[in-house]
Amino acid sequence: MQSKAIEHVSNILLKDMELEKRPESRVLLVFDTDSPLSSELSQAYISAIEQHNIPATIIEFDPENTRPIWDAVESANPDDVAVLVQTGSFRLDEFRFRLVLYRHGFRVVEHPHLGHNAPDQTETYIDTLTYDMPHFEAVFQQCQNLFNGSKKTVIRSTDGSVLEYSGTMDKVLANTGDFSAAEKK
Repeated sequence: MQSKAIEHVSNILLKDMELEKRPESRVLLVFDTDSPLSSELSQAYISAIEQHNIPATIIEFDPENTRPIWDAVESANPDDVAVLVQTGSFRLDEFRFRLVLYRHGFRVVEHPHLGHNAPDQTETYIDTLTYDMPHFEAVFQQCQNLFNGSKKTVIRSTDGSVLEYSGTMDKVLANTGDFSAAEKK
């Protein structure tokens, strides 16, 4: 399972975060090992970073000493990548840390609340990380074509229940993790 996890997180870094095309970008990996899944995923990221010679700062989260994380954030370059592997959710101040990173120009990969996954769900979670962006983009395009401009939406469940919505839908937005066109504030 570890080799599969390394393959999937390598694709997240190299393809989704486009580190293949951006050799000047660095990775900030902040992780904890407080759950079996966060331990496995953290080790996969560390292995992927080493295997692909990706420049990185790797920090194990210590709630009693967050200064190394802030130092890494302050010394980062715009367009660096931050990866958060969390049993719960890292809180360094009153805001979600992912939002702070985004405002500093990071492209963020977040794996929060991994402690909620039972040990027998680890393999399933790892499988969900499979790279399949062309498929996701095709499905998004199909959904966009179906919903944009429709006057009525009907969803039929496998148990026979029906959800019906009359009226136009809001504009369909993609959530594929590609924020290249997003404006940073």
